[in-house]
Amino acid sequence: MMFSGSVPHMRELCQVYDNHLESVTITRTNILNEIRVPPETQKRNLIDEHVKNVWGVSYEEYLGGKLQHLPSQELCKLAEDIAGINLNGELLIGTFVSGAPYLFTVTNSGRSSRADSFAVIGSGWHLAQAALYNRNYGPWMPIQASVYAVYEAKKLSEIDRNVGPDTTLVIMAPGKPTPVLTIINPQTMQELDREFAKHFSKKTMENIEVPDSAFKFPPGDVE
Repeated sequence: MMFSGSVPHMRELCQVYDNHLESVTITRTNILNEIRVPPETQKRNLIDEHVKNVWGVSYEEYLGGKLQHLPSQELCKLAEDIAGINLNGELLIGTFVSGAPYLFTVTNSGRSSRADSFAVIGSGWHLAQAALYNRNYGPWMPIQASVYAVYEAKKLSEIDRNVGPDTTLVIMAPGKPTPVLTIINPQTMQELDREFAKHFSKKTMENIEVPDSAFKFPPGDVE
């Protein structure tokens, strides 16, 4: 699992996942339904905690009408507060079931969905996604090209100020009872960095070679 957002909240969610997945048998048929259970559980826990902290009753008691004596304004505000509660982060889950790879994302709102060729999370997700689309990333790629494309996507996502420079790449393979994880060694990371530097050497704006004539318009064409 990988996560972005609030570390304490995401660790809580990961623990909920561990507890749930240990209690069920995952198959290709039920995996999506089971992946959806922990975020729902965690969100309900957060709502219950909020209601208890503010009004001293459980969420179940609230649903049962224990706060119906409150003014309508207070009830509306409480309903709005509950609707605004989220997981305080995002989660990316990769695993294998009967040798088949599965990739899932859990959004801040708690929505779980299965991804196809790749998934991205965090504040730089749009930059990483664009980079992977640009490389036509998919399961047909050889491992070397696949690893470089992911590294490139991570480095380009650092354009977002909230994405740090530290990078760790891990390759996941089927295994029993759990997938086998292999961390890319420092030497290979340096080689990937050299490849990235070759493809994306930074140029100053003064070095952009576009003739001035390309921006000359007939009178009246520019307002």
